[in-house]
Amino acid sequence: MVKNKRQQQLFKIILTSLLIAMNVVLERWLPVYRTEIFDVNLSFITVAFAAAILGTPYAVAVAGMGVSNTPLIRLLLDAGAKVTIRDKATRENLSPIADEFERDGAFFVLGENYLDNLEADIIFKTPGIRADIPQLLEAQEKGAVITSEMDVFFHLCPCKIIAVTGSDGKTTTTTLIHNILEKSGKRCHLGGNIGKPLLPEIENILEDDIAVVELSSFQ
Repeated sequence: MVKNKRQQQLFKIILTSLLIAMNVVLERWLPVYRTEIFDVNLSFITVAFAAAILGTPYAVAVAGMGVSNTPLIRLLLDAGAKVTIRDKATRENLSPIADEFERDGAFFVLGENYLDNLEADIIFKTPGIRADIPQLLEAQEKGAVITSEMDVFFHLCPCKIIAVTGSDGKTTTTTLIHNILEKSGKRCHLGGNIGKPLLPEIENILEDDIAVVELSSFQ
C-alpha cells in the first residue's frame, strides 16, 4: 500500500503523530497500566489505524503556512493527503507557492477566523500557535491529533538533538553551536525556527549526526 519513498516518509509522520497522541492519552488516563507489553500492543493497533488512514483520503489541516510548514505541505500533497491550509493572512499576502499548492489540491481557510470550525484527522500547527488555544482544544476533543513538524521530527530523529529556546539570542546561539560543532568535524543539521524545517530531511540524517534546532517558547 505504501508505494514510494514519499509515501513511506509520510507513513512514518502519520504513525508517529498517532503514537504521540496515544502516549498522551495513556499518560493522562492509564498511568498504572503502561507496561512494555501494553505499549507494544498499542503500537500494532496504531500501525493498523495509520494504514487505514493512508488507504483513504484522510484529512490533514496545517495551521499557519509559514517557512516551517511549507515543505511539510508539499510532502503531504505529494503523498495524496487531503490538505487544508489555514492561515491568518489574506490570499494576497501569502507567498506565491500558495498558487502551486492550490493547483495540487490544497484547500484554503484564510483571514481572522482561520481556525474556526477546525476539523481534521491530524492538525499540524505552526510554532507560533499555542497548543492550548480553544480552537485546538475543541478539535482535540473531537478526536483530532494535534502535533507539529518539530514534534514529529523529535520523535523520528535518529541522532542527538541540541535545542535552543528563550526570549532573545536564539538564532545567534543556535548558529554558533552549529558552526562550532561543524568546525570540529561533526556532521550537523541546522534547522527549526531558524528558517529550515528538518522533517523533510529526516531520511538523510544519520545516527552519529547532530541536529541543532531553534525552538519557539511555545514548543
